[in-house]
Amino acid sequence: NFNKPDALKNYLKIKVIISYLMLLRYYKLFKTILIYYVFIFLYLYYKYYFINA
Repeated sequence: NFNKPDALKNYLKIKVIISYLMLLRYYKLFKTILIYYVFIFLYLYYKYYFINA
């Protein structure tokens, strides 16, 4: 209902909360992806380390 005087304030509050939740989800995913990159790097390092040794 846009006839209420505080409708814009409620809209902004909801958008801020949704943005915060999206950022939390993004950083949780980023931490997981970072671990995968480290494992891939270490796997390739040790794979070629033993082949070239």
